[in-house]
Amino acid sequence: MHVILRGAAAVAAGALVLTGAASSAAFGAAGGVASGSAGGVAFGSAITTGAAQQVGRPTISGISPSRVSTAGGTSVTLVGKDFTDVSGVSFGDAPASSYTVVSSTKITAVAPEGLSGAVPVVVAAAEGDSLVTKISVVTYRAPLGIDTSGDPVAKAAGGPLVLTVTGGTMGATPQEFAKEAISVLVNKVKVTASYVDATHLKITVPATPADTAQVAVVHDSIVGDTATITLAPVITSLSVRYSTLAGGVKTVVKVAGASIGDSTDFMFGENPADCTKEGSVASPSFICWVPAAEEAGPVAVSFTSGTDVDSVYTAAALFSYTDN
Repeated sequence: MHVILRGAAAVAAGALVLTGAASSAAFGAAGGVASGSAGGVAFGSAITTGAAQQVGRPTISGISPSRVSTAGGTSVTLVGKDFTDVSGVSFGDAPASSYTVVSSTKITAVAPEGLSGAVPVVVAAAEGDSLVTKISVVTYRAPLGIDTSGDPVAKAAGGPLVLTVTGGTMGATPQEFAKEAISVLVNKVKVTASYVDATHLKITVPATPADTAQVAVVHDSIVGDTATITLAPVITSLSVRYSTLAGGVKTVVKVAGASIGDSTDFMFGENPADCTKEGSVASPSFICWVPAAEEAGPVAVSFTSGTDVDSVYTAAALFSYTDN
């Protein structure tokens, strides 16, 4: 024989089954499901399966997606059985913003706002409330943004970039960061993110022939707002890096940036150079004749991209003049 206790009686008896209001409001006291600031859900004797499930009571057998935004608004699909005479869908203690009973085996619901962590999803119906199981749980994650007030700049040739993250913490330690399952999308392409501190992460921006890139942080499948970062044109290599003050040496200059085939105004320090484009349209290079200089020492090679953006200095742009 299988015993089902309802409401307060279920809680008082050690929570063999949580039904009705007890399944969400009192699930922590019953010992079957516990959630809170730690964001965890623990399952114990309150969860029953098999014959203990009342005939006709709604049953949730799958939830997609299982991660929802703390801001609310995530559309969630519930699959199961006996979704008839449904009177409500709740996420933890909060009712769904809206829901639609598609059939007796499918419900679509819009998750309400919530706090970070795991909460049970419960379907209320005339025959009783669905029981809480490991399957009927969603995890709230905060959407994370990117602070662009400092105008983050990455090299168009690709390379590391540290981002300041807003909207929540990413963990106090690398171990906590790993549990948050954070990655980054650069122009909708996923790149790996590494931990710097609770509000900063580092990514490697792929080479991109453009002036800007669209970047968004993904927090365990929850995509934050997209931010625009600047991609600066740069020198990527010089075939010859030294010359006497007389100049006249030929060097092959390779660059990265937007419309690089139309790059102009190559300079060796303050001295303009005569350069000619060669190579393919997609990957051109420039043959430059090193101009004469008045003083020995290091100078930066620079240029202006085809979109009229000045290049920024990198170590690859270093050129040196010698006395002899």
